[in-house]
This record gives sequence, structure tokens and C-alpha cells, in this order.
Amino acid sequence: MSLKAEKGLKQRNPKQCKAQTKAGGVCQAPAVERDLCFFHANPEKLAELGRQGGQKNRRWPLDGGSLPHWSRKSINEVTGLLEETINRVRQGPFDLRAANVIGFLAGFS
Repeated sequence: MSLKAEKGLKQRNPKQCKAQTKAGGVCQAPAVERDLCFFHANPEKLAELGRQGGQKNRRWPLDGGSLPHWSRKSINEVTGLLEETINRVRQGPFDLRAANVIGFLAGFS
């Protein structure tokens, strides 16, 4: 039994994008239309897809309600705040930056 790939599976599209990268090199992507790769042929799509990815990765839906005021006069109250924060992070969309700040500030109690 041979583990080598069949000859036809490794061949790429012989046409390569004719555009240059920002660094001045040749684009390595296969050409799909007008001897250009998809992103060089449709530059507006690249910006749109980048925007969509950034919004999905950096924006968390917040649960519109206001958070109750937490006093931190005793270690039990700080422990309760940390417990709630940990549970919210584990349950679903919760701003991880806010959780990080809560954990940091709880260390000063």
C-alpha cells in the first residue's frame, strides 16, 4: 500500500494571478477571472469580508440590562462577584475584556 498522493491530486491550476502583492512580489493565488485571483479581480469583496470578520470577532452582544451594584466590603461579596463573572463567561456571550477587568480589580480587595 502506497501513502503517496496520486499524480493528479497535487497539480494546481497552471494559471497564476498576474497581480503584484503590496510587498512587490507575485501573488501566489490561482487565477480565476481575467488572469487575476478572486481578491485582485474583486477588491471590494476583500474589504467587505474583512469588515464582516472583524465585527464577528470583536463585538459581543451585551445583555441590554444594567448590572446591579456590587459592594465589595467582604471577601464573600468579592467571591460572589467572581463566581457570577465566571459563570457568565462560561454560559455564552459576555465581554471578555470586562471579565478580565473584574478579575483584575477583584485582586485589590
